[in-house]
Amino acid sequence: MNRRTLHTLVTLLLLTVTGLISSGCSQEDDIDAIFTGKTWFIVGGKLNGQYLDADEIRSLYDNSSSTYHITFAGDTFSGSLSMGSTFSGQWSADGKKHRLLLTITNKTTAANTPLDNHIYQLLQSATHYSGDENILQIKSDDGNYLALNANQRASKP
Repeated sequence: MNRRTLHTLVTLLLLTVTGLISSGCSQEDDIDAIFTGKTWFIVGGKLNGQYLDADEIRSLYDNSSSTYHITFAGDTFSGSLSMGSTFSGQWSADGKKHRLLLTITNKTTAANTPLDNHIYQLLQSATHYSGDENILQIKSDDGNYLALNANQRASKP
């Protein structure tokens, strides 16, 4: 093999490897498509080290004044928990590293249930997310998370 052919093969190999590496590293979530334009309903999770069971999840929506949801718009978010408890604040996310920061700036507490308190704690300590436009998990570093479904509440039996 002559020197020119070897140089051409090495160049092609380097271009191929560079293309593969750069295409694999450029996958970044579309933050607006995932978070905004929908209502996210709580459908599961692990709070304070305990998984929510099916009965607990269904009970979130037994009372008509309990909606347990979160919406994101621009750089703000708002939500509702039991019996009129609400919260709102600022949020930001990194689509490449899946990092999430939620800063609650306003909180009204109508019921102050243990479940509401665990949800507030999780939201305040959230560090990352996973999911897509239909299913989202908001996670903290201690292994707790909220599972949310876009535009759909947990179903009743």
